Amino acid sequence: MEFVYKTYIISTVDEVWKALTEGDMTEQYFFGRRVHSDWEEGSKVTFFTPSGSLDVEGTLKIVKPEQHLSYSWLHASEKDRKKETVVHFYLKPIENAVRLTLVHEGLNPGDFCDDPDTFYGLNNGWPAILSNMKSLIETGETLTAMNLDD
Repeated sequence: MEFVYKTYIISTVDEVWKALTEGDMTEQYFFGRRVHSDWEEGSKVTFFTPSGSLDVEGTLKIVKPEQHLSYSWLHASEKDRKKETVVHFYLKPIENAVRLTLVHEGLNPGDFCDDPDTFYGLNNGWPAILSNMKSLIETGETLTAMNLDD
């Protein structure tokens, strides 16, 4: 199974790439999670909670700056997961905007949540995260509903 989400951001591919790869940016829009990596294919990528505990880890699969970023995704609570999931971000400039396409593949039915009033489930979490990123890039502000602690 996979989850696909597209959004259009009034920005440049450089700014959207920075938002995906710089910890100072992810910390603002990604539920306080800070990304860490050297952004070399085969290297680790990690996300830490505001309190400093590991939340997500993975391995960089594809790093084509300002075009395609891909890494495996393993939530800290799912260490026994048998099948790796992989996240892809595709960036395409379209006039004064960037089309950002997220594809999260290798998912199980349990990765989705039917409750639309929560951020749980990849189908609820990714749209919230990417909407928050879009707001931050376009306005300099984040969505207050996303200002959550660990």
